[in-house]
Amino acid sequence: MFKRANMIRRLRSKRIKVAVDLTPMLPGGVNGGVKPAILEFIRALQQFSEPHFRFYFITAASTHHEVEAIATEHDAVICIEWPDSGVNLTPNGFQKNSIDVLYAPFGMIRFPDCGIPAVTMIVDLLHRDYPFSITEEERQTREEYFAGMVQHASRFQVISEFTGSRLIHHYGVPAGKIFRTYLAIHDRIKVRDIPSQCRRNPYFFYPANFWLHKNHEILLIAFQIYQHQAGSAAWDLILTGSDDKRRCTLQELAMALGISDHVVFKGHVSDEELAQLYSGADVLVFPSLHEGFGIPPLEAMNLGIPVLASHEGSLHEIVGEAALLVDPKKPFELADAMTKLASSEQLRAELRCRGVQRAKDFSFPAEVTSLAQMLVKLAPTWDRRLRRRVSQLWSNGRTRARIKIVNACRFCRNCLGKALRRGNISPER
Repeated sequence: MFKRANMIRRLRSKRIKVAVDLTPMLPGGVNGGVKPAILEFIRALQQFSEPHFRFYFITAASTHHEVEAIATEHDAVICIEWPDSGVNLTPNGFQKNSIDVLYAPFGMIRFPDCGIPAVTMIVDLLHRDYPFSITEEERQTREEYFAGMVQHASRFQVISEFTGSRLIHHYGVPAGKIFRTYLAIHDRIKVRDIPSQCRRNPYFFYPANFWLHKNHEILLIAFQIYQHQAGSAAWDLILTGSDDKRRCTLQELAMALGISDHVVFKGHVSDEELAQLYSGADVLVFPSLHEGFGIPPLEAMNLGIPVLASHEGSLHEIVGEAALLVDPKKPFELADAMTKLASSEQLRAELRCRGVQRAKDFSFPAEVTSLAQMLVKLAPTWDRRLRRRVSQLWSNGRTRARIKIVNACRFCRNCLGKALRRGNISPER
């Protein structure tokens, strides 16, 4: 009797096993800001005690070690590119490993027929809103996996209201299948006091990969105009980001514009160096043409750094009235805003105050809770787990297993009869 009761207790416990498809994750900063955001969400979910999440991480070989570093003793890490891993990602394999939900935080659902609910995260609709900013091959790839994703996903996690509205507009996804979680990971960056003798000239800071939609060309042209206006008092411009080919092209443009002495290309930097760059920055400039969220403006506001940003995409939704907004397609307008901020300490102080207050509107624990609640909602209830376990036992064809099924059914029937006699539940239920 005790063993049967213990089986029911385990099935009813709020222990949820989530398969997380991290195969699209790339080394370094190639995935942009979404990669650290995803890892922060996973770490936060690992801290939950009720419900208790156990993860079944599916990785590619290039980032397998990174995922192993965040896995706990309760998690499994499986590389699909290793032939001797023994991984079984068929529908039967997901059930055999007792997976409750599939989570695809990088968007693509690579296991559409896994037989369990799937949650996918959408960071932007760049291939529809700004198709010229990516190659035709990438656009076709996105179209294909979005088509499959829309068909197979149970729920869509979007990172802003703007992204949700674009998903509805382009693909007709019902609003009821969409839930929003902001990438509010701004507390991860801790600024440090920089000794006065170590401080360099004042500078604008733009942390963004050198992707076309990040609009570096217009920024460099605007910076040339600003430098001409400011003369010897001109600030520097520091750029970070991963994409070596584009970086080389932009460095050549900076040289052609005659501004290379005041523009620093840092490439991909560690979190420690990123914190140092934030610590010394006087203004964050963010002239992106399209954003699904915009982590750097939120980080800057949280750190008390004035923000100059584009009015495109989700950015107005994120910064509200706490930033100076411009049309990113107009270099003269951007240059005038840079001049205005560099020459007015009063304006910078006002934006610092607004930014700090605006950042308080974003709560990472609240966003993690929203994701956790959706995973719990989609996970099978205890009775569905029991039916799944019974099905698994019965299908193996062993007599002992069949006896267990019969005994479990008798136990459940007896419990139900006692509950009815005591009036704990009604016959209608």
